[in-house]
Amino acid sequence: MKLLYVTGLSGKRINGFMRSAILAAKEMGIDFTMVSNMTMADKEGYKEDCKEYGIKALHIDLDRNPLGRNNKKAHDELCKIIVRGGTTLSIAIPQLAVC
Repeated sequence: MKLLYVTGLSGKRINGFMRSAILAAKEMGIDFTMVSNMTMADKEGYKEDCKEYGIKALHIDLDRNPLGRNNKKAHDELCKIIVRGGTTLSIAIPQLAVC
């Protein structure tokens, strides 16, 4: 089973809330992919964290404002990720419509 964890904005690195979800997914044998706006993130730090936890982290141009103009593009990118990855379990943020 796969889990797509979508969050509006990432911090500099993976935080405690994300870490809890990652560890729970790993314990249940679920493949974990995180998607967020990583514009302000520490890219090298994320690479290290992904390697440490055995996860994938992807960037989409998501805007926290539900009316943000980037959200249409983010929605399209998210749908492609879901279809391409064959995700069976998704946690989606409320701003984005279902694919």
